Amino acid sequence: MKERFKLLPGGLLLFIPIAVGAQTPTFGQPTISGIQGVGFEQDIRLDPTNPSRVYTSVPGSLSSDTSWIWHSEDAGKTFKWVIAGAAKEGKPNVCSGGGDTELAVDTGGNLYFNDLTLANFSTARSEDHGASFLCSNSGVPDTLVDRQWYAVDGNPRTGNGLGTGAGHNIYLVNDEIGPGAVPCPVSGLVNNVLAMYRSPTLAGGATAGLNSGLLRRSPLRRAATRESWATMK
Repeated sequence: MKERFKLLPGGLLLFIPIAVGAQTPTFGQPTISGIQGVGFEQDIRLDPTNPSRVYTSVPGSLSSDTSWIWHSEDAGKTFKWVIAGAAKEGKPNVCSGGGDTELAVDTGGNLYFNDLTLANFSTARSEDHGASFLCSNSGVPDTLVDRQWYAVDGNPRTGNGLGTGAGHNIYLVNDEIGPGAVPCPVSGLVNNVLAMYRSPTLAGGATAGLNSGLLRRSPLRRAATRESWATMK
């Protein structure tokens, strides 16, 4: 509701309410990004070094050993597989995969890809916008992991693994299944925990996004949420 003012004799102001119609939200033309692949639980990440570059990814299935990454170079108007995607298949790297996927892009434009496998996370890094990837089949030191999320702090390629100072790390948080009977003040003994890792390791920036060291485990109810991360202290 807006108001209009009218000056009356004697210097008095009269406030006249003006009804304003509700603004109907509008959307642009939809664009299909998941072309040449199946999948679900799609994620999307923007490249902070290029406002026109967008990445998305989805898992195929654990039995297929394949997940997909698409990129857009025109601010989301069109999408294609990243250049590293194998012809007619789309698999972006040689490591295992097919489960839940997660993407991240750091302030240097490096692309990080996390692909769930039956035993661990397959983790990969591309320094040429998806044209090629370095990857590892054992991204974290634990097993039976699930539901992963990334958070980037600056450019992890410039880190030394000591975790000193901001701007040189990538953090990974995930659910871990069955690490033991962990006491929880709310739900008693639980079988799942929320784990947080940091990369690079002490081996330096070359390990950024490929290998991560454990920071903390916290009791977790089975339904893992992003909000759970905020409770880890």
